[in-house]
Amino acid sequence: MEPITSGFQVAVDPAYDIDRPPHYTIGVSTQAHSSFSGGGLRDLTSQLRNGVLRLDNVGKTFDIEFALANGSSASAVIYRQCFAPETVRLLVLKNAQKTADGADWLWVKSGKYATVQ
Repeated sequence: MEPITSGFQVAVDPAYDIDRPPHYTIGVSTQAHSSFSGGGLRDLTSQLRNGVLRLDNVGKTFDIEFALANGSSASAVIYRQCFAPETVRLLVLKNAQKTADGADWLWVKSGKYATVQ
């Protein structure tokens, strides 16, 4: 298992309101570049470091959107859990070349990926 460090974009709405979900618009250019709008959704791709995005001060729930260069996408509303002062959550793609195979979100509690680097 290795981090994917390029070929995707990520946007986050850190204050997603589960009772009043916003409408998001995600556009894709002919060069496979995505634009994100709606609610508090902001493109945070430039903040990625080696495939890792650190989020500070997110609400109890937040929305995360992924757009891959091959045109596929994924999104999730994540409910914050506080196992420790900092926690790590991984989106694990079953096949980075064939994203239709699916993905899983994993909380990391120990091991190589448990610490924010």
